[in-house]
Amino acid sequence: MKFEKLLVYGPGSIGLKHINAGKKINRFLKIGVLRSREINGDDSEKNNWLEFKSIREAISWSPDLIIISTPANLHLSHIKEFLLLNIPILLEKPIGCEQDNLEEWISLNKKKTSTISVGYQLRFDPCYSIISDILKKNGIGEIFSSHFFCGSWLPNWREKDYRRTVSASNELGGGVVSELSHELDLCLSLLGPINVEWCKKNNSGILDINCDDNLHLVASSNKSSKIIIDLDFCTFSERRFILMRGIKGEILWDITKGKLIKKDDKGTQILKNSSRDSQLMLVNQIKDIINKTNSSESIGCSLTEGISVLELIKLINNKCNL
Repeated sequence: MKFEKLLVYGPGSIGLKHINAGKKINRFLKIGVLRSREINGDDSEKNNWLEFKSIREAISWSPDLIIISTPANLHLSHIKEFLLLNIPILLEKPIGCEQDNLEEWISLNKKKTSTISVGYQLRFDPCYSIISDILKKNGIGEIFSSHFFCGSWLPNWREKDYRRTVSASNELGGGVVSELSHELDLCLSLLGPINVEWCKKNNSGILDINCDDNLHLVASSNKSSKIIIDLDFCTFSERRFILMRGIKGEILWDITKGKLIKKDDKGTQILKNSSRDSQLMLVNQIKDIINKTNSSESIGCSLTEGISVLELIKLINNKCNL
């Protein structure tokens, strides 16, 4: 598939990262942008972007790929405009917010003619494919414990005041469960559907925000008898890992350091040891959706899988609010 025109709906911080990734694939790539709200600025003129004033005008430009990176609470209304155009779409994660009707997402998924991928780009870290392969081959045996941990510091995420960002606003689809839903996608894709047994989220008070900033969850699945998920963005030093322990060994993916270790009765193996390349993951994500339109195998997150993540987000929030 040709990749000459990229339309970005919502050219904010993540939208800009997607634009830079697209330019890595085709340095002559033409960029068109749509904004979800009026914003004063000269970034379009400065970056030589085409700025469209309406969805109809943007569609008539005939982009080769559409990236929707607007706030999550707007995704449902925005994606409806593009579902039947047969143009591939990359929808930023999570696909929507807690207030969305899941049945409406399921209905749209059945009607769509466009290929849609969801922006869970950690699937494009080489360690993910290695772990997935190990589990498929029963490489550590029956899993009795899995721990997904993500601790980060929200003020470091963006240059502007974090208190005024989507991440810090429940109304815009932010909060710890939605913003750190990468771990939920990794858990579901590696271990299958989970049974949430207990969870608790709250606002630590460390950050001056109006949403929860930490979550602790205990669950189980057919592939792991115990699953623990710890998420927060109020940790001063970033730490992120997945640890799976089975009866034949264990695997540790240190996501922050880009290191993957397997231990068993034969000793310790370092399967991967290289720094995480966030831009390369975005590049490979774009390449994946372009290739997906040519019916090749994809490791990206489908809209069906994205709906499952949103369903889990809603379940967690409901259980925590009981």
